[in-house]
Amino acid sequence: MGILLFFTELMLLERIHGWTYHHVEENMPWNNARSFCQKKYTDMVAIQNAEEIEYLNEHLPHAQHYYWIGIRKVDGIWTWVGTNKPLNKEAENWAAGEPNNSDDGKEDCVEMYIKRDIDTGMWNDINCDKKKRPLCYEASCIPTSCSGHGECVETIGYYMCACNDGYYGPECENVVRCRSLEIPRQRIMNCSHPIGNFSYNSTCDISCDEGFELRTTDKLECGATGEWSVPIPNCEAIKCERLEVPNQGIMACSHPHGFSSYNSTCDFSCVEGFELHGTDRLECGASGEWSAPIPNCEAVKCGSLEIPGQGFMACSNPIGDFSYNSTCDFSCAEGFELRGSDRLECGASGEWSAPIPNCEAILCGKLEKQDQIIVTCSNPIAPFSYNSICDFSCPGGFALSGSNRIKCEATGQWTASMLTCKAIPCNILEVPEQANMKCSHPAGDFTYSSTCYFSCAEGFILKGSKKLECGATGQWSAHTPTCEAVKCDVPKISRNGNMNCSHPMGNFSYNSTCNFDCVEGFSLNGSVSLQCEGSGTWSGPIPTCEDSAPRPVR
Repeated sequence: MGILLFFTELMLLERIHGWTYHHVEENMPWNNARSFCQKKYTDMVAIQNAEEIEYLNEHLPHAQHYYWIGIRKVDGIWTWVGTNKPLNKEAENWAAGEPNNSDDGKEDCVEMYIKRDIDTGMWNDINCDKKKRPLCYEASCIPTSCSGHGECVETIGYYMCACNDGYYGPECENVVRCRSLEIPRQRIMNCSHPIGNFSYNSTCDISCDEGFELRTTDKLECGATGEWSVPIPNCEAIKCERLEVPNQGIMACSHPHGFSSYNSTCDFSCVEGFELHGTDRLECGASGEWSAPIPNCEAVKCGSLEIPGQGFMACSNPIGDFSYNSTCDFSCAEGFELRGSDRLECGASGEWSAPIPNCEAILCGKLEKQDQIIVTCSNPIAPFSYNSICDFSCPGGFALSGSNRIKCEATGQWTASMLTCKAIPCNILEVPEQANMKCSHPAGDFTYSSTCYFSCAEGFILKGSKKLECGATGQWSAHTPTCEAVKCDVPKISRNGNMNCSHPMGNFSYNSTCNFDCVEGFSLNGSVSLQCEGSGTWSGPIPTCEDSAPRPVR
């Protein structure tokens, strides 16, 4: 321990304000060097320009292992650690051939050559664990420098304030002001003063009283030069469209802010014999629209009548269309009947004597749904009404009995009765010999969709399909299968043996029996009789004949 530290403080021209540089005559790793600088001063030196490099190279003593500066590789990018800003190309001061990252890719820190024979004042990338002298700086700029309204720019031995827009003074302590605004009539001003009344960045929103509108922009901004962005805009009364006097009508208007402008009013009435349709007073509103459409004057009338569908109307109009005393007579086309009064009269109150009648199509009886029958109807007027046509069909596997189309006539009767669908039959199946047959008949015995399953008795094998289906064409899906007896392999009798077989089902098939014996002088080894079983194997191994004479003793 007991290491003696020497500190040197370097100041340019002994000015009060500005950077001061410090170093310690002890070599230490980069991380320790930075911790030392941050604890004692502001941080490790960040080189700004050639003037600073020249100053440091002139005033610092030569050190065998040189000096650490505040640059380090962060995520592969050389970065000023004090500001966390990447090193740009213009600020690079690498020595020849540097950075080379030669120490197994671990050269992430930077040393500065001071008073070196070559490349003096320049940089070299090196392993952070190497020991160099820390080179520190102490800043004069503090958060309150420049009043918080500018950038404190430090160089060797002094600093100055670069003021933000809208501020001025040695410490950026003054804010630019614009002239105060006065609001004329019919205008509303809403201002925001984030710094001071009518100062830089003050904004004023201009709007107009109801019924008036701006002709230019609606916002003023106090700029950095002390001028408002635009003059105070004017407000003008909103105008409505010019109104025309309706035919047979009278109009009287008032215009307090100009012809057909905001708050203008117009009153309407009609000459004798006509009635007003619409509002009797219109006002020009703040939106530039009249409060209602222009009314009109019309003779007293009843509502217009529409000819009912499939109907006829004949009218008499002595004064005008559908006016007082007009009459209209109604009738219907063939296949339709009138519902309501056949004559309507327009009364003095402007109402017809009865509602408009209508013509309704004559209906035929509703068709009941039946199993398997498909009904497709065309109803030009209404379901099951006059001129409706219904076509009948059957799904696959069924056949229609009777006509395939009926029609609803003007009498309210169908041209024919409801039809039916019958399942298409297939041939009746016979049970094959030695077989079992099990059938299902959802639509009738041996008809469409009938299904039959086949199996064979023990000792027999099914030849053909085990399932037959009756198809939509009346044909079975396959031929009727057969059952054939299971066969065993032909026995191979040994030499000197005899075999006598019976075959009730066929040669060497199920239930075939074979008896065995041997010629004189040989004896049978195995079963005397074997039977072909249902599994297609014999009931035991094939016997053999062995020599029965005694063998001589040697």
